[in-house]
Amino acid sequence: MIKNKNGITLIALVITIIVLLILASVSIAMLTGENGILTQAQRAKEETDKASNIEEIKLAIEQAKMEDTLDTIDFNNAIKEELEKQYPETSVISNNIIKVIYYKDNTYIINTGTGEVKTDIIPIYTAEQLVKIAEVCESGAEQIVNINGVDYTFSSSSVYSLQNDIDLSSFCSEGDNKSWNSIGRLATNSFSGIFLGNSHEITNIYINNMENGTAGEGIGFFGAIKDYAVIDGLTVSGKIINNGANTDVGGIVGSTLFYSNASISNCYNRANIINNKSGYSAGGILGGRSI
Repeated sequence: MIKNKNGITLIALVITIIVLLILASVSIAMLTGENGILTQAQRAKEETDKASNIEEIKLAIEQAKMEDTLDTIDFNNAIKEELEKQYPETSVISNNIIKVIYYKDNTYIINTGTGEVKTDIIPIYTAEQLVKIAEVCESGAEQIVNINGVDYTFSSSSVYSLQNDIDLSSFCSEGDNKSWNSIGRLATNSFSGIFLGNSHEITNIYINNMENGTAGEGIGFFGAIKDYAVIDGLTVSGKIINNGANTDVGGIVGSTLFYSNASISNCYNRANIINNKSGYSAGGILGGRSI
């Protein structure tokens, strides 16, 4: 009988310990899991901090406007100087309207004309994701792309941020006579978003358009950009050959539209650019401007 009681007592103790462990794991999950209390609190804090940062940025922009600074570079510097009082590592990239501002460890896209603020920036890690950008420009239709468990909306006007160097050789190569499909090749489907290269390099690009150019087309990593597109901090290397009709060619961008306010900054071309078509422009960073 004593053995039975001891056996029952031991079993009861083991069960109690198991139950306590289960309860403890449930409690930890409730605190630290994906939807846990601590996780939600951290998210709420991050959103509050972002909202506060946005207000500080808008205030700095208004302060810069009060100084009657008309020159874009001076205007950017005025914004930067104001924000550096709070965060010395501030940087400002922009064209006349769009400001890409790195402030307090986050990137904010500000439209100074409308006051719209974007913080939904799409990280790019692979050549396949670059192909998706080209596809949505070509089709004009948005696509939902899952990156590391998060769904992002790819479009011709989205904001993309390159996270590492990318080799394009699996999608284009001279040996296979397979060309890179330039992002936004035509005026009708050109790129109008923001692409932050973050000083990374796109390697082994290869394009040979083989006499199949179309009026208004540009070839390069980006074919054509328009509106308030911003391309910053990108290096491209490889080989680009222009044999096509009515085609400007550039390493970073083939052409910008005449009526656009697009900007290209801090970019470098290491690609070999060969222009075999007279009467059309070629350049390392930008081929030319088209209607």
